[in-house]
Amino acid sequence: MPGQCVREYLADDVTRRRCGGANRRRSHGQLIAVGIPIAVAVALRAAVGEAVNEGVGIPVMVYTNGEEVELFFGDTSLGKKRNVGEDLVWTVPYRPGTISAVAHRGGKPVAMVTQTTASAPAAIEATADAKEVRANGTDVIHVELTILDAQGVMVPNAANMLHFDLHGPLKILGVDNGDPFDLSPYRVDHRRVFRGKALVILQAAREAGRASLTITGEGLRPQILHFVVKP
Repeated sequence: MPGQCVREYLADDVTRRRCGGANRRRSHGQLIAVGIPIAVAVALRAAVGEAVNEGVGIPVMVYTNGEEVELFFGDTSLGKKRNVGEDLVWTVPYRPGTISAVAHRGGKPVAMVTQTTASAPAAIEATADAKEVRANGTDVIHVELTILDAQGVMVPNAANMLHFDLHGPLKILGVDNGDPFDLSPYRVDHRRVFRGKALVILQAAREAGRASLTITGEGLRPQILHFVVKP
């Protein structure tokens, strides 16, 4: 199972590539997008887990195909910027809360994306791209893992170790987290998340039956997923 494929899966939140889609990252921050008809994306350097003190100016970068964007911290407007084909950047003093970017076209709001400060990791969100596969020895299931706080907000600086307990006619084809510096083996039953994300790829056996995957991590509410392997 090639690591490049997994890292592509974890690399793009705007468009789905050949391995799927999850969390697009750039070196300066995390990209979050809302789609049609106007795509808006906000990159917050503080959201990737860097230690940031309150009051420190953080570049908030917005990507859009709207005509202009207005940025808010809570209910307070931080001003509008016209889209002239470049990144729209505000320097915002960091403090916990919710920041929102609203795209406008023709003077009307058409799309919005928000980013909320996360608290401590509390739970695991597990999303599978299939619940049924064929017993052909080749079908695969991508299980995307996200660390959430108690309010259900993704924790972008989480680095928890997760463990995978699999039963039934499936096997772990590979695990990864998108970290280019993590040289851990792929075919193991555990993985540390990187910036709140990890991925497990399961492969069908050549026998039918029911299967389950239990994901656990210290201090986190576990997740159990159930699958059917059809003849």
